Amino acid sequence: GQEERRTTDGVVEVSFPDGSIRLMQPDGVEKWVLPDGTIAETFPNGEKILSLPNGQREIHTNDHK
Repeated sequence: GQEERRTTDGVVEVSFPDGSIRLMQPDGVEKWVLPDGTIAETFPNGEKILSLPNGQREIHTNDHK
């Protein structure tokens, strides 16, 4: 199954069997690191940044999706 770790600075790290890692930071930022190198970040204001292994980035804001 999954493993959950909590760091002293308040970060919760969950590791999944498929190699994905979910990081939840105390400031409300959530970050997923996928096995293929993709990184998905979600911010408290609703903005999302998707960083792909080829260097491409997709930025989704409340005004621009």
